[in-house]
Amino acid sequence: MPTCRSPGPAWLRTNWGLTANPELNQHPALGLPKLTPKVDLANMWFRVERQALVALSETGGILFGIRLEVVPLAKLRENQVARDGLLEALNTMPEEIADYKNLALARERLIELLG
Repeated sequence: MPTCRSPGPAWLRTNWGLTANPELNQHPALGLPKLTPKVDLANMWFRVERQALVALSETGGILFGIRLEVVPLAKLRENQVARDGLLEALNTMPEEIADYKNLALARERLIELLG
């Protein structure tokens, strides 16, 4: 009977973003709606990706796991701590990062909606 070895080191990370669609699969090829300067709370979602990369000692491979959570922005706005944290992130985010996260066009409106 083969023996099972414990997995190797694990790396954990969390990514967040805002989307105009609650779908878990946000692949660009799907053509989902994008954030625009005219976004509203009813059509915005806060998305958190909790990712784990685990070294597999027996094969030398890497196991990638991901857990997604999508919360309506209107619901997040009800939580003072979450709202304040998101507002700070939006207000202090460098323009290059806002572009990378596809928030640049909607950032001003998002700050207005959350403020």
